[in-house]
Amino acid sequence: MTGAAVARRAAALAVICAATAALIASPVRPQPPSGGAAAVAETGPVRVAVAAPKSAPAGKPFTVTVTFTVAPEYHIYPPAKDQANIPTSVAVSAPAGFSVGAPAFPKPRVATVAGDEIELYEGAVRVAVPVTFAKNAPRPGTPARLTVRARFQACTAESCLPPKTVERTVTVAVTGG
Repeated sequence: MTGAAVARRAAALAVICAATAALIASPVRPQPPSGGAAAVAETGPVRVAVAAPKSAPAGKPFTVTVTFTVAPEYHIYPPAKDQANIPTSVAVSAPAGFSVGAPAFPKPRVATVAGDEIELYEGAVRVAVPVTFAKNAPRPGTPARLTVRARFQACTAESCLPPKTVERTVTVAVTGG
C-alpha cells in the first residue's frame, strides 16, 4: 500500500471516529413535566427543547419551559443589554384571550472572551414563561396550541455562527378551573 493510500484511509478513519464521538457525546434530551408535551429542535451546537404540561386549568398559571442545551466550547448571549452580540430571545404565542408573561432568563455568567468581559450562557439554560388560560377558555379538554419562537447566536471564543430562529409548538389541554 502506498503512502497516499495509507493517508486516505487514516483520514477516513478520523472522520468516522469524530462522527461516532459526536453521536455518543450528544446531550440527553430534556423531558417534559410528567405527562407533558415537548418539542425539540436540533440546531447545530445548540439544541432547543420546549416543554409544557399536558393539561392546565383555566384561570391558573402554568409554565412553558424552553431549554437551550449549548455544546461544549460554545456559548449564547443573554437577552438584550448593551452588547453588540445577538441576544437570546424567547416568545410564546397563545390563542386570543390567553395571557403570556415575560420570559424569566437565568442570570448569565461573566467570562473573558477575546480579551473582553461579556455575559453569556453555557451548558443547559432554562427559560420559564408563565402562561394562563383565560377563565372563559374553551370547554375542558379542548387543546390549545402554543407557539414558541426562540432566537440565539452560538459562538466560540474565536467566531460566531449565523443567528438562528427556531419555532416549535406544544399543545396543552384546557381543564376545568
